[in-house]
Amino acid sequence: MSLARQLADAVSSGELTATATIKMWGKATIPDGWLECDGSAVSRTTYADLFAEIGTGFGVGDGSTTFNLPDLQDNVPVGKSGTKALGSTGGAASVSPSVTDNIAVSDNIAVSSNITASDNIAVNKTGEASGSMTGAPDAGNLAVSVSGNVSVSNHTLSVNEIASHSHNYNAGGGGSARSASTGNAAGTFSSGGAGGSGSHSHGSSHNLSGSMTGAPGLGTLGVTINDNIAVTKTGDVTLSGNVDKSGNVAKSGTVSVADITTLQPYQAVIFIIKT
Repeated sequence: MSLARQLADAVSSGELTATATIKMWGKATIPDGWLECDGSAVSRTTYADLFAEIGTGFGVGDGSTTFNLPDLQDNVPVGKSGTKALGSTGGAASVSPSVTDNIAVSDNIAVSSNITASDNIAVNKTGEASGSMTGAPDAGNLAVSVSGNVSVSNHTLSVNEIASHSHNYNAGGGGSARSASTGNAAGTFSSGGAGGSGSHSHGSSHNLSGSMTGAPGLGTLGVTINDNIAVTKTGDVTLSGNVDKSGNVAKSGTVSVADITTLQPYQAVIFIIKT
């Protein structure tokens, strides 16, 4: 057997592979010197070299005689980091999303108001109103006619004022009386005979009648009123009754959310660890 073949067999069997090395394996059977990374608890004594390398970093086993192997069944290896310690686990094959409830709600509540109000307010009004009027009516337009009896005495009449009349006089020497008539012509009568005098007087009366027409003007009047009325309101308003609310709120519809898978497309192999 050639040296190259021997080296290849040695590498395949793990003779030249460091303990705690993990690699993918494509056969269903596990080679000698290797264990499947299935999280099993194995003996600390039997696999003392492996326990010396990984200790309880992937599980303490029973806490005294065993320790756990890495479990890469259905798990994807992730590199250690500042936020992920060696041997730590995390993630999930599926997640449940948060749900916002958009269900429509129909409010069929009916409200009946039976409130009544009684107004017992009384109003008392006291005081008085006072004021004054300014201005005066104007003269207006009046026409006056007069009726009645007018008596005149001891008045010297002008010629035009003398009405037609007659006089009796004596013609002197004690003769018989005579008469003469005159209109309203100017002139005087006198007698020189004894037994009589030509002096005499007149009296006259007139009837006057008439009426007044027209009306005085309205003029400009100003009125000032001072209201000293005081209003006092007493009493109260009484509110009684109740509000009745009947009916129900109907909510219809459902919210159903399925888990969302986070598993990427895959093809399965076996992960094995060198003992």
